[in-house]
Amino acid sequence: MLFLGYESAVQYWRAVRAGLVAKPDYSKTTTVAHESYRAKEIIEYVPTLCIEGQFTPQILVSSVNHINRSDKARFRLCATELPAGSFCEHTSYTMVASPELCLLHAAKDCGPKRMIALVELCCEFMGCYSLYEDDIRGFVTCKPLVTKERMREYIGMLPKRTRGAVLLRRAVELSGERSWSPRETDCFMALTLPPEMGGFGLPQPLMNPFDEQNVGHEDGMDRFMVDLCWEERKTVFEYDGKVDHGTLQKADYDKERRSALASRGYKVIVAVNASVKDEESYRNKVGQVFGAMGLPMSAFSPRELDAQRALREALFDPSHYYETPYLTPIRQKDEEPSAEDA
Repeated sequence: MLFLGYESAVQYWRAVRAGLVAKPDYSKTTTVAHESYRAKEIIEYVPTLCIEGQFTPQILVSSVNHINRSDKARFRLCATELPAGSFCEHTSYTMVASPELCLLHAAKDCGPKRMIALVELCCEFMGCYSLYEDDIRGFVTCKPLVTKERMREYIGMLPKRTRGAVLLRRAVELSGERSWSPRETDCFMALTLPPEMGGFGLPQPLMNPFDEQNVGHEDGMDRFMVDLCWEERKTVFEYDGKVDHGTLQKADYDKERRSALASRGYKVIVAVNASVKDEESYRNKVGQVFGAMGLPMSAFSPRELDAQRALREALFDPSHYYETPYLTPIRQKDEEPSAEDA
């Protein structure tokens, strides 16, 4: 049996969410099989994906005796019995780390120094998008892979002193559910992360909540969603990107929707790309959110101000997605030209 984990499993799940690979079923398997393969044999068993060649397969083995040196695969020791739901079955001879186990692997790899990347990955897995380079937006819309409640349950079932569990638990609590885009995730993190991590420490909002009571029906809308919503404070924050909000039809819809929100007493704060380009406009926009919520904006320490500046420069720079394999979008494998095309 072959077991895939770590960043290769993350990319596998991005392929699943992009529709490039069929979604596998959870398996009852809880331990890595004690079967020994030579490196060459393992490479032949690695599932052929559309993203083949974009990552080094991370092979999980149960004993150091099964670790082989190879420039085509990296071997990772996984000798502990894991909770149910740790693996999914790609084929009858190939297992892949489940979304829950993927996040645990990422926590082990990222460590405290790359906590921001770990929180971003948690938001993606618990959100309604997946990074995909071939889409004009850089991501595709899809259903969440896992919920915050399920992650809490899974972490609670892990063996004591499991490496990465404590860090993952904190990352999950700092993350939001139902984000619909990487930029929504960035805005969520910038506004809610603790000041020592570069955020502004605001309470976590609901992300893209559905109007369950169809409150907007009288306005011709049977439901509406907003990026970030602090219901108790009647405050909404939205980020307008060029692709999703750049058409005249979408702009008109946004105006109608925001007018309906305003008529119900919601204060709507809208940010665009220019809002995060420099420190002054960024802090002014955040100040608008504090003001709309009726909260005083704290006087941050010099260290916290430096952290906020660093977080803004990291989150809103598209190149940061290539700084770690856990945030690198997949791209579809180029098809070989057929004889007819040649």
